[in-house]
Amino acid sequence: MIFSPIGVVLFTLTAFPVTYGYNYILKYTGDNHWTVFGVAVAVLIVLCFVFYILSKLSDQNERPSDPLFYVFLVLSFTALVDLIISLEIDGYIHGFMEFYLKEGEPYLNTAHGKLCVYWDGTVHYVTQMSIAIRCLQKKNYDHLALYWSGSLGNIVLVYILGTMTGSHAGEIKASFLLTVPYLIIPVVIGCIVIRRRMLAVKFDNRKVRIAYQQDILTRPMDILLITYLIFSTFITVIRGLAALDCTWPSVQNYVTKYEPYIGDPIGYPRIQMLVYLLYFVPFYAFAIYGLVVPGNTWMLNWSLIYAGVTSQSQIIHLCAAFHKLTRPAFHPPRLGREGFILVNISLQVIPQLLAWRCNNYPEIFAALPEDSSDTVKAKKE
Repeated sequence: MIFSPIGVVLFTLTAFPVTYGYNYILKYTGDNHWTVFGVAVAVLIVLCFVFYILSKLSDQNERPSDPLFYVFLVLSFTALVDLIISLEIDGYIHGFMEFYLKEGEPYLNTAHGKLCVYWDGTVHYVTQMSIAIRCLQKKNYDHLALYWSGSLGNIVLVYILGTMTGSHAGEIKASFLLTVPYLIIPVVIGCIVIRRRMLAVKFDNRKVRIAYQQDILTRPMDILLITYLIFSTFITVIRGLAALDCTWPSVQNYVTKYEPYIGDPIGYPRIQMLVYLLYFVPFYAFAIYGLVVPGNTWMLNWSLIYAGVTSQSQIIHLCAAFHKLTRPAFHPPRLGREGFILVNISLQVIPQLLAWRCNNYPEIFAALPEDSSDTVKAKKE
């Protein structure tokens, strides 16, 4: 029963009674942060053991052959736990994760923290459930997994570094350690999927030859994407310098007029801008090269990861800047609000178009068949 779409959904829904029981146990065992951490680990171990027993009792032919099914099933369960946390923060439910929010991760009661658990409990939950079900049905899920790995990897990286360096650094509890595996898991799964895709991806040699004969000037969409990448580089450098407290007038003017949220001592927006600066600027340069010069197969995978990162980071950054839990002094000024929204929406939407372009028309990124290289060179000449 558990190895079916209905079984997967029912398994994740056990998060509600489990969290309620978890909160009940903490009520009588004390709310020390080490107790909160220890009971959480014990609950996860018991849950995995029960799932293991159920899988052993089921018919061997029903069990999925892909081991990542079990990973995504457990991640779906924990994502629903995050949804429960977010609902408890907003007061829609009570008595499920009360002690965890108090002694586990109190920094979730921030605008960024709350939006992160909402994102994990909705977008990641649906994505992970979809991947688990596709594992059962033996369907391909590589595109979805790479998009997910970018989203989860970024959300956890910014959350960890922001908490450690921001205004809540003195409130870090033992339960903070529970987030560390979520930084490792998407990296490992991303590497597995990339390696699998590189071995399995196939191209139509005829279409590849035609694509190689097209100059960059004959590909208007690629020119548009390159223009966007140049614009993004410029904006990313300004935001990164702002996060580093650069005193240049142009940088200070941008922060004052459009994004004072970058300077919020909460720490998360500053870390996000530094992640953009250190990782996105090199990616932009390589992506421009990949669009101009044919044969860069890596664009297929990394455009999906990049799209996943920007989808999560931009939506949370945009919403957190306006959130009521963010101090009014760090809200976008009224006169610069339209510019702030326009810039951040463009930084979120265009990467999705880049991923779509790379994976729906991938021939220009394929390696040219050896028997065709001389022909293509001759035609270009």
